[in-house]
Amino acid sequence: MTSLAISLSLVMSGAVLVEVIFGYPGVGNLLFTAITNNDYFVIQGITLFIVLSIGVVMLALDLVYPLIDPRIRYKRG
Repeated sequence: MTSLAISLSLVMSGAVLVEVIFGYPGVGNLLFTAITNNDYFVIQGITLFIVLSIGVVMLALDLVYPLIDPRIRYKRG
């Protein structure tokens, strides 16, 4: 499960390559266009979106872990 959540970052980075090569409209193509045009605000916005989406997925994974594997228990302090 952990490797599946971490592979989300690889999928997001691979989207840039696939969308540029095949000409699909999407976040990856927008990021490539922003990089070639030196549009720093769009680059920062897309980077923030990617980082936050990966952070939310990792948080959700941490919250779901005790339901998936009953051996994991969180102790209250």
